Parts: sequence; structure tokens; C-alpha cells
Amino acid sequence: MSDEEAEGESSELPEAVIRHRRRISPIWLIPVAAAIVSGFLFWQSFMNEGATVHLKFSDAAGVHAGKTTLRFRDVAVGIVKDVTVSKDLSHVIVTATLDRGEDGFRVEGTRFWVEHASLGPQGISGVMTLVSGAYIGVDPGPPNGKLIKNFEGLKKPPINLRDEKGLRLKVDVNGFATGLNYGSPVIRQGIQVGRISSLRFDADGNNVVAEVFIEEEFDHLVFENTHFWNASGLHVDASLSGIRVDLDSVESLVVGGLGFETPGTPESVAKDGKRFSLFKNRRAAMKQYYDSRGLHVFLEMHQKGFIKEDDPVLYRGEKVGRVLSHRLHDDSRMVGVELQIHPRFEPLVRNNSKFWNSSGISADVGFSGVHIHVSSIESLLEGSISFATPDSPGPQAERGATFPLYNKPNDKWLKWRPLIKLVPDPEEAAMLKFRSKKS
Repeated sequence: MSDEEAEGESSELPEAVIRHRRRISPIWLIPVAAAIVSGFLFWQSFMNEGATVHLKFSDAAGVHAGKTTLRFRDVAVGIVKDVTVSKDLSHVIVTATLDRGEDGFRVEGTRFWVEHASLGPQGISGVMTLVSGAYIGVDPGPPNGKLIKNFEGLKKPPINLRDEKGLRLKVDVNGFATGLNYGSPVIRQGIQVGRISSLRFDADGNNVVAEVFIEEEFDHLVFENTHFWNASGLHVDASLSGIRVDLDSVESLVVGGLGFETPGTPESVAKDGKRFSLFKNRRAAMKQYYDSRGLHVFLEMHQKGFIKEDDPVLYRGEKVGRVLSHRLHDDSRMVGVELQIHPRFEPLVRNNSKFWNSSGISADVGFSGVHIHVSSIESLLEGSISFATPDSPGPQAERGATFPLYNKPNDKWLKWRPLIKLVPDPEEAAMLKFRSKKS
């Protein structure tokens, strides 16, 4: 083969073309990474998502789907998924999803409420919601309760959580509800020891029942014989001895509240659910106790005269009791008077004791002149009843014994000087012992 032929063949060969491989642009990595992150977040949300609950509220102020959380002790345990109005337009239904593993917040008895800033008897609550927005508070029901999904939301936040330690009592208001409110304080000697957690009518709708929560550190102060009273506002009592003003605390003056005290010897400590009656004020509460003490006897007379409640009962001019009450008997023939003899002086009253009206001034006119009788200055100003016991005392009078009331004493009664040993009042002795220790 000649050189021309070789050159011709080589000129017919195709020319080599160099192609550059196209690379993926880095900008595409962004949506890929976003898709991966979104998938991970969706998977994590799905894995963390628990049961769904439906909450019925009168309104949903401040509640927003996808934003408002469910909180227990300020820890998020779920989130609101949807907020809708009921078909009859009477309420709203908040649908929320609990975090996985939080089934304890959907047992029967769980309480839900919308928490936002408010001003009430218990002060300013929910201040943090001014920054973070409203949230739905959760108070879990009893452990191992029945799992449900539909709940009735509370109109107001509860005063205390269900697992909060303390004493829960009920107080029958008995028509003395003036000044009492949800959240009003419970006062003991000017110190707040609890609050009213609810006010509601009883089953008959005739009486108001206050549910009271006493904090754990103070629950040992409530006994079976403790007396509660309405401590709202000022209580003013006016009498000949002056004006008395009772005020349990400045807070109770403004927002109302309950006061309590245990008169006499405390009985056993009150248990959860104990029911008490409410007195109008402290004076009424203490009066009920003091009226029940001592020896109670009755007098009968044709005319009441100047005798009135709280008049003193005198023995040798010394006050040993008082008049509790008086009333006309059912047959309208006699007036009955109930006396209370203080415990220390009970032995002075015997079956053969004599009682007479020593109120005011009495006078006898005779050949020897005019004799004026005044038992004491106290009896002159307020009226009183006196009695005397023979030198040979009879058996001690029993509670409920009845005696005639004479208009004036027989001369021999005033000369009686029986030797009768008085008995110490256990409560008075305990108080004297306490005072001696303090001094």
C-alpha cells in the first residue's frame, strides 16, 4: 500500500468528541434536606401523638388551634387541634390531642379549664398568660379511672388540684351567704389558712353548701366541735356597755370569707368530708357554745316584769349565771325564764333553793319606817335574779329543774349561810394554767 492510500484511509476516520458529564447543582440539596427534616418531624409528631379528647366550654376566648397547649403544673401535656361551635350554637367544642403516654389526663373525673389573666377574691391569677397566651389547665382524675374522651370544661380554675394535700370540708351556709364568694379566704385569728373552693345549692335547692379547702399545714386546727361563721365585712354590736366591732381580717372585709374557732375542749381532729353549720358571726358562734354550758334551770312567775335576756343571776350579790331566755307558756298562765348557772357555781343550786326578782328597787313600809332594798348596783341598772340555799342544802338540782320566782326574798333566806364547796371549771383551770406559763 502506497503512502497516498494510507493517508486517504486515515483521513476518513471520525473526529473524536470530548463530552463533559453534567453534575447535579448543590442548590437541589436544600429541598431534599427540607423534605427529610419534614418527614422526620412528621414521624416524630406521629410517634409522640396520643389520644384525642373533646372539651365542651361555654366560650373559647384565647384558645387557638395548633397554638394553645394543655398544661398540668405548667408542663405541656397536649395541644389544641381544632375549635368548633356546636350544632345548636350553645357552646364550643375544643378538640385536643394529648401527648403519647398521657392517658392519665383522660380518665373520668379529669378537670379542664381555660387559664388566662383574671382578678378575683384570690388575687390576680394567670399573669404569665399575658405573655404566653391562654392555655387549658388540666387536673387529672383518680388513678385507674375509666378512660373517656368527652369532658365538660370548668367555668373557672379550681382553687386546688385534686392531689393537693389538705382538708376538704362542707359548710351549710344556712342563709348567711352574704359576702361569700368562690375563692373567698378562710381565716383563723387573722391568718389565711384556706379558701372556699365552691358554692352550690344542695339537692333540694333550699340551702347553699360551701366546699372549703384547708391547707395541709393548718388542717390540724379544725376539730369535730369547731364553729364556723361568716367573717365578711364588719359586725357591730351596740349595748349599754358600749359598741363592739368584730373584724376577722382586712381581706375578709373586702372580699368576704369564713372564720372559725374551737370553743372549749377540742374533740378529735376533723376528717375529710366533715359537715359543719355556719353561724351569722363570731358572737353567734361563741354564744351557742357558752349557752350550752353549765346548769340550766327554769323559773315560773306570773309577770315577767323587768327581766330580760343576759340579766345576771346573783348569789350573795356575786354573779354566778345569767338569764338565757323567757317566754309565755302555751297555756298563757305563767311566764317561764331559763337560767344558766356557770359550771363552777352549779353546786350552789339545790332542790330547796329559793329564787326572787331582785331587779331595781323595792321598798317596805312599816311601823319602823321605810326599808329600801337594792341587791346590787348592777341589778339597779340592768335587772337581776337572786337566789339563796338553806343551811341544810338539799340534793343538787338537776338540769331542767323548775323553781317558782318570788317577787321579794323572805328575811330568813338572806340569813342562810350554807357551807358548799365549789367545783373548779376545767376550762377555766386550763386557761389559768396557760396564763401562768406565759407569765
